[in-house]
Amino acid sequence: QDFNGFSRVYVQTAEGQIAIGNRSIPRVYLLPPGQIMVKNLANGDGNFAKNDTGNFMHTGGWLFVHDNNSIEINLVEA
Repeated sequence: QDFNGFSRVYVQTAEGQIAIGNRSIPRVYLLPPGQIMVKNLANGDGNFAKNDTGNFMHTGGWLFVHDNNSIEINLVEA
């Protein structure tokens, strides 16, 4: 929540793997079960992850790119 300590997010979609970073086009992605890779993950306020590798397995979710270039990721189970 409210965490910006990363450079890119790599996610698997129905069309293939995509990289999402700053200045991405606002949209919503449906995420099938798989892996999310967060590159250059930093410690800080809003980082509630217990691992520091940036690799997360999940059972599906949604990824929102807002018009202010913020990224919101909601996972069913990670």
